[in-house]
Amino acid sequence: MFNEEILDYILHDKEETYLEYKDSMNWKQDNTKSKIICTMLALSNHRDGGVVVIGVKEEKFNKSFCPLGMNDDDFNSFNYDDVGRIIREYSDPLIEFKLLADTAKIDEQNRKFVVIQVAESKEPTICVKFILRNKSEKHYPQNIALRKNAIYIRSKAPIESREIATIHEWRDLIDRAIEKNKKELFRKLPCSSFIKKEDISDISDIKKHNQDLTDDNL
Repeated sequence: MFNEEILDYILHDKEETYLEYKDSMNWKQDNTKSKIICTMLALSNHRDGGVVVIGVKEEKFNKSFCPLGMNDDDFNSFNYDDVGRIIREYSDPLIEFKLLADTAKIDEQNRKFVVIQVAESKEPTICVKFILRNKSEKHYPQNIALRKNAIYIRSKAPIESREIATIHEWRDLIDRAIEKNKKELFRKLPCSSFIKKEDISDISDIKKHNQDLTDDNL
């Protein structure tokens, strides 16, 4: 059985930039692979990463989400090794994720779900390989499910996984990458061993340190 934290994701009843729902689907199908990979790429570029829940169906008429669960064939098609092997072919850097396949008791029924938890990448994740909707046709835009050298993000309106498009989205992605790498670089500086660990636990501390150096003409 899933724990309470995972159950909260399943029963959240609406998608968020950090939370994507998918109806029951089979990993062995190319269409499934392209959708899951796209979402994982986007979540790895999202602040604090996010979660994909498979087994929750969207009701089109009222936009609600029903946790119906997955059928056995779809559920059994997912495992960490198979997903990880494909993800390695499409992402740079490699996406870090956990895959949980278990049951949740809903309306007195045990229903099966697959939950993929994606970690935020330390640097922008790039799609490094094409996926075509129809492999027998050429790389025209409408036939491209995933584009090589593209960066995918989670957009806010509408909430979806798509290619990065606006200056604001680029700036947010770059700023977060700089923030993460500056913290890592600061820890590697020769003087870092003389600084208390808690003093560099947050970027604001680094900014304060830099300002102190400026104020002291250093």
